Amino acid sequence: MNRAGATRELREFVDKHRLPVVSTLLAKGQVLEEGSQFVGVLGRARREIVAEYCKPADLIIAIGYDPVEFNYEEWVRKDIPIIHIDTVPADIAAGYSIPCEVIGNIREVLEALLVIPKLEHRWDLDALRKHRVKLYRSLTSGQGRFSPHHALLAMRETLPKDGLLVSDVGAHTHLIGQLWETEGPGHLLVSNGWSSMGFAIPSAIAAKLARSDRPVLACVGDGGFLMMVGEISTAVRLRLPIVFVLLRDNFLSLIKVKQARKKFHSYGVEIFGSNYRPSDNLFGARVIAARDEQGFRDALSQAFMENEPVVIDTLVDPAEYDEMI
Repeated sequence: MNRAGATRELREFVDKHRLPVVSTLLAKGQVLEEGSQFVGVLGRARREIVAEYCKPADLIIAIGYDPVEFNYEEWVRKDIPIIHIDTVPADIAAGYSIPCEVIGNIREVLEALLVIPKLEHRWDLDALRKHRVKLYRSLTSGQGRFSPHHALLAMRETLPKDGLLVSDVGAHTHLIGQLWETEGPGHLLVSNGWSSMGFAIPSAIAAKLARSDRPVLACVGDGGFLMMVGEISTAVRLRLPIVFVLLRDNFLSLIKVKQARKKFHSYGVEIFGSNYRPSDNLFGARVIAARDEQGFRDALSQAFMENEPVVIDTLVDPAEYDEMI
């Protein structure tokens, strides 16, 4: 969908027929999230709540769907037919029902579909609004300590509407998938499908070079940060005003959660020891340490006023990942 240039047509199609929409992570921003028929993101935090609302579906219209992000087989029942609209045929295992494939220019296909009279369906859109409240509360409640969701909400409130969020790979990406309200296509840059760790730092630099007129914020976990921290020197050398938020919980949290789910011993996932103390400078970039929500909000406000790169070393409690992912 991002390459199709069909955001307007997609939104008109969805609004005309008042259809509930699920999205992959890369497609966030194609459909407005608040005040619309947006259900949630597939395969991310609290995925079971997203699936709960979608359970009554008896037809799926898949538009520009790329299974490299999330296989059809992981969320579609074999008894549900799929109308597949894309530039390439559906990549799906045998036994699934695809009675209709439309292969071609997605924007032109949607333009043609817009002439179809309004469809009648039995989706309860009042229940969808309640679903969105339930999903939000499940992502933001039950944690008294400074947690990743507190940081993400503060980032969303601080980053201007036209700002670009560049997200690295890790546990925090699951939260961003459901919790980050994306204003439009291209406002969220993320490595998905291949899920390359270390993506956020160089990608934020590229984003700022390409769109110097827009604020850029990079969100990266411990592992991805250590893989590419040297590129902070590039941002310093080019004097690029990028805010790098390091969500530091001292673990490879996503791997830690997966090991625990399989009842494996925790192995090779601790990154920083208890004696670690952050520097106030990395390769010439100022480092601000944040240890609570108010301190983090203050650090964000300071960082966005700078004309050079700033790193916010943000110590968060990762306990909420255990239940959300």
